[in-house]
Amino acid sequence: MVKRGPIIVFFLLALLFVSDIALIAKKVTDNHLFGLELQGGYEILYEVKPVNKGEKITKDVLKGTVNTLEKRVRVLGINDYSMQLEGNRIRVLLANVTNRTEVMAGLSKQLESPVPVKLEEIYSTSVGAQYGDKSLSKTIFAAIVGLGLVTLFLLIVYRFQGLIAVMTYVTSLSITLFIVDWLNVDVTIPVIAALILGVGIAVDANKITFERVKEELQLGKNIRLAFKEGSIRSIMAIINANLVVFLVGIVLLICGTGSIKGFSLALLTIILTNFLIIILLSRVLMGLLVRSGFFDERHHFYAVKKEEGLQQLHEGQLPVLAKFKHIDALKYRRPLLMLSTLVVFIGFIILLVFKMNNGIDFSTGTRIEVLAGKEITANEMIHEMEILNLDIERHDVVLSGAENEIGVVLFQGKLEQQKIDDIKKHFNEVYGTEPNVSTFSPALGTKVAEKAVIGLIISIIGIGLYVATRYKLYIAMAIVTSLLYELFFVVAFFSATRLEINIPFIAALLTIACYSLYNKVVIFDRIRENSREIKGNSFENLKLIVNRSLHSTIIRSLTTVLIVVTIMVVFIAAGSPTTINFSIALLIGFICVWYTSLFIAPQLWFIWKGKQLNNTIKTRLNKPLQRETHS
Repeated sequence: MVKRGPIIVFFLLALLFVSDIALIAKKVTDNHLFGLELQGGYEILYEVKPVNKGEKITKDVLKGTVNTLEKRVRVLGINDYSMQLEGNRIRVLLANVTNRTEVMAGLSKQLESPVPVKLEEIYSTSVGAQYGDKSLSKTIFAAIVGLGLVTLFLLIVYRFQGLIAVMTYVTSLSITLFIVDWLNVDVTIPVIAALILGVGIAVDANKITFERVKEELQLGKNIRLAFKEGSIRSIMAIINANLVVFLVGIVLLICGTGSIKGFSLALLTIILTNFLIIILLSRVLMGLLVRSGFFDERHHFYAVKKEEGLQQLHEGQLPVLAKFKHIDALKYRRPLLMLSTLVVFIGFIILLVFKMNNGIDFSTGTRIEVLAGKEITANEMIHEMEILNLDIERHDVVLSGAENEIGVVLFQGKLEQQKIDDIKKHFNEVYGTEPNVSTFSPALGTKVAEKAVIGLIISIIGIGLYVATRYKLYIAMAIVTSLLYELFFVVAFFSATRLEINIPFIAALLTIACYSLYNKVVIFDRIRENSREIKGNSFENLKLIVNRSLHSTIIRSLTTVLIVVTIMVVFIAAGSPTTINFSIALLIGFICVWYTSLFIAPQLWFIWKGKQLNNTIKTRLNKPLQRETHS
């Protein structure tokens, strides 16, 4: 008998979900959320001068001054900022400055680092986003299209359960955006990375439950019992996987600075929100549909064919409930591991020969500032740079001034005096004013990267110890080895393709690491469960454990990667140029995670576990021989 009450409550919650989408749209279009790369901010140029006569401004003094300014910026509640050294000058870029007077007063006080210095303001002005005002609109458009495609995919593949997954991730995303705004965290590219990871994890956590429920249904259980037992069997995998990512976020929050701290705050927020929403919303919605009785005999709404599982039970076999059940994931383990080893060897050669293509965030560069006297566009500045034919691989364009009358071009490397003279002559002829050409060094980018790497190393060591304690040593070794392979592959790929390394790339690596840990914990949680069900120490049983675990998780893992890949392809095709390298890194990284999760990590565990089993057998065989010898 169909009960109307649960169905009515379900649709009331669905209406609440629609209003949730409206809140997200309002928040996303509220521009004060966005950071420097996408919206621009406020720029101040200081000249550093000694307070006492005769004292020199050294590099150590300048670095100390930058560190002090960084602390003052954070005290003022500004989380997204950038600082560049230009000789004895410091250029400060601040996102979302609402009270300029307060900011200027807070930054301009006398500094003690390591000798007393004073900051003399050369000028201050508003600046636009990299590549112009369309950077923000393109990024928003790409995000909307990407999430729209993800929603369509979930509805087609998972039907009513897909609708619940969509409601879950949208609700989680909206709550996260509210909390991020409340914490004064600007939505920068690293924060976008954390949000993308959060969406993937939210969808994946729902799919873990859905697949478990489907397995119970295929065993011939009714809808209510299948939902109850599927929910119980899935909860520990969800908790363990989310806990691992949460621990990484805490380490990065402690060790990180600047945009990486923003990444960690957004990551921690969306992980906590995801978990609470999955427990409080997703399972409540599923429970309402189950208790309504409408789906009791409608198994096709769950994309389930229970006859297959029942047939296997009648044959005395444990059911392998997956479309890939006939695939032996271990058959080609040696060739695949040899291929992966060869890739590592080639990667090392590539890094030795080509090295990394460091971007402006990590290298010395040149800044050209043009006073046009009228409104100009980013395309105009790019066109003028092409006419000069300076042999520049990549450059960033920023517009500033009240009416975008100031154009700034940033690029790597120093220019010869003759080229500087040519630039000044050219822009003087075009705009009637001579541009300012200066050299800058990365005062903040290197520090952010160093702290992020330190945080990642501490996270890998800590997670390895946690997994070794929570699971087993060989599982920890397999997870950490495959994680290092993924990160190395992405770095080597960027070296080979000469793609630029910058702060968003560091954020992409952190995102890949988090998802890798999450995905592998889910897979090895299934391996641990199957190890308990399949008794007997033998190579055939080890093989059965790995294959059955991978058969049960391959669809879930593949669909999650497809979701993130879809979002990244949209960002590459329709997003801002600012996000292209970041999107490519995530695209390559998530595909690599899927590969290692299925074809490296479980295989390594099988090989090491097999050797342990072999040693155990040899020890048992040697004991009778030793007794005979003694007798």
